[in-house]
Amino acid sequence: MYKKTIYYLLFSVVTSLCCTTGLTAQETPQIWKKYIGEINDSEVPDLPNYSYAGYKLGEEAIPDSNAPVYDVTDYGAIANDYLSDVAAIKAAITAAENSGGGVVFFPKGEFIVNATAGNDASIVIGGSHIVLKGSGSGQGGTVITMQNVMAQEPGMTGEWECNPMFQFVTPENASAPANLTADSDKGTNYVTVDDVSVLNGYKYVRLYMAPNTAANNLYLDGKTPLNSIWTSINQTGVEAKEFHEIDHITGNKVYFKDEFINDIKFAHGWTIEGWNMIEESGFEDIHFKAKFRGPFVHHKNYEHDAGWRVIRLTNTAHSWVRRSRFSNVSLIASTVDCYALSFVELLLDGNRGHSTVDIAKASRTLAGLIWDNTNNGQFHGINMSGATTGSVAWRVESIYGRGIDFHGSFPRSNLFDVYQEYNVVGNGGSTAYLPNHLGGLTLWNLSKEGPAVTDYDFWMFCNYCAAVVANPIIVGFHRTETTFLQDNIKYEESNGTKVFPESLYEAQLEHRLDTKPAWIDAAILEFEELKEQWYPSVGESDYTETINNLVLNGWGSETYTGDNGFVWNVNAKGVTDYIDASKEVYFQKGVTGITSNSISGGINSFSIECKNLWDITEERKVELLVNGEIVGAMQHTGERTYIFKVNDINIEGDVVIAIRNASTPEPGQDFRKLAIAFDNINWTRNTSLPIADKNYVKASLYPNPSDNGIYTLTVKELAIAKIHDLQGRFIKQSIPLNTGDNTLDISNVDTGIYLLTLTTNSGVTTSLKLIRN
Repeated sequence: MYKKTIYYLLFSVVTSLCCTTGLTAQETPQIWKKYIGEINDSEVPDLPNYSYAGYKLGEEAIPDSNAPVYDVTDYGAIANDYLSDVAAIKAAITAAENSGGGVVFFPKGEFIVNATAGNDASIVIGGSHIVLKGSGSGQGGTVITMQNVMAQEPGMTGEWECNPMFQFVTPENASAPANLTADSDKGTNYVTVDDVSVLNGYKYVRLYMAPNTAANNLYLDGKTPLNSIWTSINQTGVEAKEFHEIDHITGNKVYFKDEFINDIKFAHGWTIEGWNMIEESGFEDIHFKAKFRGPFVHHKNYEHDAGWRVIRLTNTAHSWVRRSRFSNVSLIASTVDCYALSFVELLLDGNRGHSTVDIAKASRTLAGLIWDNTNNGQFHGINMSGATTGSVAWRVESIYGRGIDFHGSFPRSNLFDVYQEYNVVGNGGSTAYLPNHLGGLTLWNLSKEGPAVTDYDFWMFCNYCAAVVANPIIVGFHRTETTFLQDNIKYEESNGTKVFPESLYEAQLEHRLDTKPAWIDAAILEFEELKEQWYPSVGESDYTETINNLVLNGWGSETYTGDNGFVWNVNAKGVTDYIDASKEVYFQKGVTGITSNSISGGINSFSIECKNLWDITEERKVELLVNGEIVGAMQHTGERTYIFKVNDINIEGDVVIAIRNASTPEPGQDFRKLAIAFDNINWTRNTSLPIADKNYVKASLYPNPSDNGIYTLTVKELAIAKIHDLQGRFIKQSIPLNTGDNTLDISNVDTGIYLLTLTTNSGVTTSLKLIRN
C-alpha cells in the first residue's frame, strides 16, 4: 500500500508538471481576463459566478463522519448469503436516526436488496447526519446487489416513473410565504421582505416565482422568438425557484451564505419561505450492482428508463454521494428541491442505462469527477433541469456517452466544465417545457469525440432534433471540429483550442477564496487511485481472462481470442447473469469446457470464479489441468459464488490451461447434470519480467507519461504490440515492431492509463503501463 501511494504521488507530480508546462502555451481567454479585472471590454460579456456549487459551497472537504457506527451485520445482515438484507439495513438506519445521526456501516462482502419481485418501496433515510458507508467500492470491498427491478407504485404509468432503491428525504415543511419588497441584483446576497418572522426557526429558505410571462425576457436573456409548441413558457411564462442557507437577518433583510447568480425582480412576484431540509447525509465507498441487461432502448418501458434507479435526494442540503461504483443501473442519482450537494468520484459501468446524474430543482449542486464507462455510454449525460440554478458538471469523462443534458422546465445559469463527451449534447425533455435551458449556460473546455459538426444551432425550431438554449457562452470547445451558428450564441472564444484556466469552477472558487481549497487536488488524486482499484492494472506477469470476447450464446463450441491475446477453446453454454451481468459459461459433469492454446511463461498460481447451478445440495468438483495433468481440485456445496484457487504450481515454459467439471453424482443420481458456471480466469506466470529492467525485458519506452500520446518504444528483437484500456477494450492491435526504435501513436485517445502488451518472436510476452497525459 505504501508503494502504491508513492506511485500515485509521483504520477500526480509528473502530471502537474506536464500540465503546467502545457498550459503556458494555451490561451487565456478575454472573458476570464474580464472576470478577474484585467480588462474592461464591453464587447465581452460577464461570466456568472458558479463557484458556490457543492458541499459547503465548495469551501470545505466532505468530512469523514465521526458519528456512532451502526453495523448492518449487528442487525441481522449476513454478507454473501444471497438472502435479503433489507430488514437489517432499515433497522440500522432507524437506530442511527433515533440517536440523532450515525454511520450505517457495510463490511466487506455482498449484501442483497430488492430480493422480492414486485416491490415498489425504497429504503428511506429521513434524518440528518446519516451516512451509508461501505468498505470500499473497489475489488474486495462492499457490494450492494439489487436483485430485481423496482416495481411501479399504483398510479405510476409513465416510463420515467419509478422509485429509486434509496431515498434521502424529509417531508416538505415550509413556513408561510413572505413577499420580496425590493430587487436583488446578481452578485448580492440578501433580499428585502415584508415579514421576516415567518423564517423563525428555519435554516434554509426557498425563493419562488410563480410562472410569469413578464419574467421571460429577463431569464431568456432577451432571446426571441419563441416556438409556438413551447406551451408552458408561452402560455404561463418562466417559473423559478432557488434554495439558500440563511447567514443572518438584519431588520427586514435576509442575508444568505451564497450570492445570487441572476437578478431577482420583486415585481415578478417573488416570495420567500422557510424550508425544512435534512443535511450532512451521504452514500459512500459502495459498489452498487443492478441487473439491467440491455441493450437500452429510450422510452421502451419503465424498466429501461427508470426501473434500476439507485438514489434520490429530496429536501436535502450539504450532502453527498462519493467514492462509489454503479453497475448496470438506470442512473446514479437524482435531486428534488436540494441545495449544495456533491456527487463526486463516481464510476458508471456495465450496460448502458438512461442517465447519469439528474440535477433537478436544485441550487448550487456539483457533479464532478465522474467516469461513464458503460459499454455504449449513458443515453443522457449530466442533466440540469427543473429550475436548477448555479450548478456545475465538472471533470466528467464520458467519451461514449451521447452528451450533456438539459431536460427543460427552466434551468438557468449552470456550468459544464472540462466535460468529455461524444456529441455536442445528449439532451431530452418535453417540447411543452422548452427551451432546454434559459440564459446563463456556460460550456468551458468541453471536448467532443464524435463526428465533426458545422453550425450547430442552439435555437432551432424543431422537435427533439437539437438542444434549445438561450444565448450560451462557449469557451475552449475542442477535439473534433465543431462550429456553432453565431446568431444563436451569446459569446464564443478559442474554438478548437483548450484554454487556461483549465477548469472555470476551480478558478472561480480560488479567485473567490484567494486560495485553492485543498480538497480539489486531493479529490482529483483520489479519483485516479480509485480507477486503479476499480480496474486493477494487469501486472507484467498477471493475466485475467474475462470471457467477454466470447460470442457464443447457448450451447456449442467456439475458439476465440481473449483479453490478453491468448486463444481459448470453449465447449460449453455461453450465458450471462449467473455470476454477474457479464459474459460467462457453464458446462456439466465430466466436461473439460475451457482450454487454452499454448501460452508461454509458465504458471505459478491460478483462480477462477465458480457457481453451482441447480441441484444445489449436490457436491461439485472443479479441476485445473496444466499440460494435461491435474494440478489442483476443489469440492464445493451450496449456491453462493466461490473462488477456486491453486497456488505454488511452479510450472515453467509453455503451458496449456484447462478447467474441468469433475463432479460425480451420488449413486442412483446419474441423471443429474451438476452444472457449474465459470467466469474471470486469473493466473500468474512462473517467470516474472520486471518492466523497470529494460535489458531483461529487452524493451524501453520514452517518454512515459506522454503529453501528446506519442512514444518511442525500443525493442531488441522483432515483436508484435497491442494496446488496450483498463476495461480490456483494444485501442490498437497487431502493431509490428522492428528491432530498434519504433513510434507508438495514441494521440487520438483520451488521457488515462493504458496497457501495452509485447509478444516477441521467441514467445516472450510482457506488459507495460502507458500513461497518456
